[in-house]
Amino acid sequence: MMILRFIGGLGNQLFIYSFGRAMQINHNVHVYFDSYSGFKKDVYKRKFELDNFNTNIKRALRYNSFYFPIRKRSESLAKTLFPGSFYIEEDQNFDLEQFITQEKLHRKIFIEGYFQNQKYFENIKDLLQTELTLNTNLSEKAKEYLKTINNYNSVAVHIRLKERANLNQLDFYSKNISRLKNELHDPTFFLFSDDINWCKKNMKLDSDVIFIVNSNNQIEDFWLMKNCNNFIISNSTFSWWAAFLSDNSNKIIISPNEQLFNHIK
Repeated sequence: MMILRFIGGLGNQLFIYSFGRAMQINHNVHVYFDSYSGFKKDVYKRKFELDNFNTNIKRALRYNSFYFPIRKRSESLAKTLFPGSFYIEEDQNFDLEQFITQEKLHRKIFIEGYFQNQKYFENIKDLLQTELTLNTNLSEKAKEYLKTINNYNSVAVHIRLKERANLNQLDFYSKNISRLKNELHDPTFFLFSDDINWCKKNMKLDSDVIFIVNSNNQIEDFWLMKNCNNFIISNSTFSWWAAFLSDNSNKIIISPNEQLFNHIK
């Protein structure tokens, strides 16, 4: 049995979910998700978001979710309260085959990490595109935006400002908007941000842009972004997933992070 802990924002939660689903399908591992402990003391007040999607999540018993905070205080106490358990944290030395071996040797494996590599789940992409669909209704404003997005050769532009310093990358956006104006036929740009008012005041763009003003509803913003045809994304797992889940087989994706974000299949 594997207990997999959710942490972080929506993008990180999607990576963690996809890793767990791949373990279930590809390796026949019994996976249970802790959707509780990772958000108790989140400094950004983030919460579990995947109930908004048609996910296939088996929740861990609340008792098991106490393992993670207990272990941070005392490894020996965690071993006492959870006999037969084994802990793994994904890091640069994480080896999937060794993990699968350990999973077979222990009654419970507690695991946490970000799993930001599509190699873990690229063979179940079609399943993820089916499961990671909204199970909630869009607001009237979002429906109007979606209608507009579907009527144009849409390009999602995502600028993330609040949690990291992207201000030195603003020329990246203007440069690539100009690039796609030349490469695409009659594109329309839709700008998404966690601080849309700042973008409206400070972004000097040489093209008409539709700013998505949606009362900080990130689930709707994510779904609108996912429905665009092409993408200029930030160094953000949020926009990575929107681009990854897009069903446009000819999509263009431009990002500032070549190591991870330029390798979306």
